[in-house]
Amino acid sequence: AVAAAPGAALRAALAGAAVIQLLPLLPGGPRQLAARAAWCWTNQPPKCAAPVTPYGSCKEGSILSAGTTCTPQCSNGMVPVGTCTVECPHSMTDTASCLGDSSAKNGWWDTCLGSDKTKCANNMQLGNGAFQKQGSFVCMYPADAKGGCTGVVAVAEKVVDQDGAYLGILGGMVGLLLLASLVNFLPSRNKAVRALMMPRLQAWTAGNLIGMLALVGGLVAYVIGASIGLGDTVLTLTLGIAAGASLPLPLLFALAKGGLHTVVGMSREAAWRIHVAVGSIALLFSLVHGAVSFWTFEGDIFTSFFWVMGFVAVLLMILGVVPAYVHVLAPKVLRYDKFKLMHFASFWGYLAAVVHMWDHAAKFQTVRSILVAALSTAAAVAFIAQKVFVTCTAFRAAVDVSSSEVMADSEARHIVLALKVPGFSYAPGQWGYLKAPKLSAVPHPFTIVPGSSTDREQVRFFMKVGGTGTFTEGLAAAVDAIKRNVPAGGQQSNLVGDQTHDLGLRLEGPYGTPPRMDAASVDAVVFVLGGVGVTPALSLVPRARELHKANRVRLLWSLRSPTLLQRCAPMLGHHLEGSSPSVFIKKGLGQPPGGFPLGAQEGRVDVAGFLEKAAADLAADGATNALLFVCGDPKLASAAKDAAKKTRQSGFAFSVHVEEFHFLPPSPLPQRTAPVNPVHAQQVGK
Repeated sequence: AVAAAPGAALRAALAGAAVIQLLPLLPGGPRQLAARAAWCWTNQPPKCAAPVTPYGSCKEGSILSAGTTCTPQCSNGMVPVGTCTVECPHSMTDTASCLGDSSAKNGWWDTCLGSDKTKCANNMQLGNGAFQKQGSFVCMYPADAKGGCTGVVAVAEKVVDQDGAYLGILGGMVGLLLLASLVNFLPSRNKAVRALMMPRLQAWTAGNLIGMLALVGGLVAYVIGASIGLGDTVLTLTLGIAAGASLPLPLLFALAKGGLHTVVGMSREAAWRIHVAVGSIALLFSLVHGAVSFWTFEGDIFTSFFWVMGFVAVLLMILGVVPAYVHVLAPKVLRYDKFKLMHFASFWGYLAAVVHMWDHAAKFQTVRSILVAALSTAAAVAFIAQKVFVTCTAFRAAVDVSSSEVMADSEARHIVLALKVPGFSYAPGQWGYLKAPKLSAVPHPFTIVPGSSTDREQVRFFMKVGGTGTFTEGLAAAVDAIKRNVPAGGQQSNLVGDQTHDLGLRLEGPYGTPPRMDAASVDAVVFVLGGVGVTPALSLVPRARELHKANRVRLLWSLRSPTLLQRCAPMLGHHLEGSSPSVFIKKGLGQPPGGFPLGAQEGRVDVAGFLEKAAADLAADGATNALLFVCGDPKLASAAKDAAKKTRQSGFAFSVHVEEFHFLPPSPLPQRTAPVNPVHAQQVGK
């Protein structure tokens, strides 16, 4: 079959071959027929495209003529590994017989019999698919290469143990976690432990800062040491390994149960701060890796599906991270619900990055590339498995609303929700996710408050109602509708009193690592609370009284809402007898007959004066240290931390535990909060 066009030649050859094969089957047809089919070019011989492999090429160029051999060569100190030759099959070009290909072993026609025939009409792409039998190779560092191609080994001027360097970084990360875990098991009365765990700027501790600096420093040192002097290509690879090494960390710190924060004894709130930090670090290295890739390979990165997946991964992670910063800086512009939904784009970006990593691991087959891909995959599997487990074990079928109420006064509105949850158990100070699918697509975290003393299956939530568009505002509207005997949609129903409105409530949890209050860790416990920040203390104060005598449990509470005080006072009162509680409420509300509960006084709170007196009284009783549990707005937390530092001069030490109502870093922009700095008022219990 002779033709000037490759496609026409192919169709004619195949049709002719089919007819010849059918002739022996015809009546009287020949039983022995010598027939051969051939495919050749009359004008231009076919060519091969050189194998496409990172950092490698053929010495003869990117296009090989039929019958020529590729000599593999590598750049940046790498060596080729694989077959020693890559051959472009030969093809006959004579127009007289055009039969050479049919009889030539490993010729063009013979090679194409086992592949998609249409591919043979174009330049044959060597090195992949059906044409791998013609030979293939990859480029590796000499330390990684298991063999090579004889006679074509490129000698590197600088040889770096890349796998050893990566294993060093991995070992450093594990070492940091083990060290943090060890610190967690040491008594908090230890001076060094207190120094490491003292919350400082925006609740960051010295231990947190040291860990983050060690992580960034180690990754930067790895990139510099493993790539300097070896060119842009090696730098691109090394940055990719650094990004991949850090990528599982934000996911592992996001696990609600069994995450890295559990290993090091970190609270869930603190773990979210670490999640934000390590996520930013991983994204930064990913961005730099992508930028250097563009610089090095330019448009070539779009020639590979797996390289494109890396680009998609970075884009999705950026789309997931930006809403978090918008929510922190302007929470009224982007509410929590929408931020959480948009943030999941980062996880899809993570999965795209994992695909990108496995392509890298398959091509290079180095210890570091395989470990990076495997660890990232394991983190994704753990995250998905926990989500499935939590979803399947949520108490959605067992949750029943025993009672619901919206407490309102001139200062605030609060929801009191009592749930009956058979089989649910929690530790004092823990929290749970409350989800109402009809109000919000995402779960919301709230501190668990002890339920009725006569019903162990009951838990309660006290929630301050937020602004328009918030989850709590929607929940308050639903509760009000129940009270009015009207469902949230506005139509009449048969609901009576506190009967449950069909919100499909689900409770997930419990979560959180409560602070250590045992006598082996601290001599006393002091609570500094602001507003609805009293909720964790409603379970922690009774527990503290079980562990310490009355005068070693102290409480300072500043609030604005008299109805919240009225509701919480019975849950605290008898546990604080003999401990001189100090409660301050906003001026001008007017005292009820008989005064405020807990002996509350009108006026602003003096945090420094309270802690100074508490430290002096506890020291006089023989105590040398105490847990300082702070839950309130950032200004209250800041005042408490500053006051705790000053007590060190008198020889009394506080171990500070701070909770601030949020799971993201506080906004650096000014916020409207009640003043908490000293304006002296009489303290209850003097």
